[in-house]
Amino acid sequence: MNLPNKLTLFRVILIPFFVFFMLAPNMTGYNNYIAVAIFIVASLTDLLDGKIARKYNLAVAIHTRDADKELLDSLSYIDDRTIMHCYSSDKTVAKILLDRGAYFSFAGNVTYKGNTVLQESAKYIPLDRLLYETDAPYLSPIPMRGKVNNPAYTEYTAEFLAALKGVDKEQLKENVLENFYKVLGRTESIVKREI
Repeated sequence: MNLPNKLTLFRVILIPFFVFFMLAPNMTGYNNYIAVAIFIVASLTDLLDGKIARKYNLAVAIHTRDADKELLDSLSYIDDRTIMHCYSSDKTVAKILLDRGAYFSFAGNVTYKGNTVLQESAKYIPLDRLLYETDAPYLSPIPMRGKVNNPAYTEYTAEFLAALKGVDKEQLKENVLENFYKVLGRTESIVKREI
């Protein structure tokens, strides 16, 4: 597959660490830093075909920017174990990816006043396919924009998304946690939560 230079599409096979940042304040012994990240190095072709992820039954994260056409030309590997990391495309692309079963993770840039296209996408995504993340050290949410991002700031992103979707923030966080377990293919927590 010959991809243009502008394509920042990548598939990283890992336990999706960005959702751990959302959980950081509730994690015993893991506050405010990554708990687990497993990277498997593979050829771009194998990654794009999803062979490695499927072989090891792992979730996959995809990050694209300004590459919607290229992404939509490569839909064969997108399924319900796919996370659109730091989602930045419009509602039309979201609908196509949603129909394939993808999950959508939003970073702090969803809170930016002028980012109405991304906000419409976030509003469109159902709660059972929604995630959020830090994308630290970049994309700090309002009111921390301009500062180095950190996991604690995901509270602002969660609050914004909850208001945007018209749901309680705690309910949104519970949905996101459940989605996290589903996309990992787990039925129970791998993280001990404080009670």
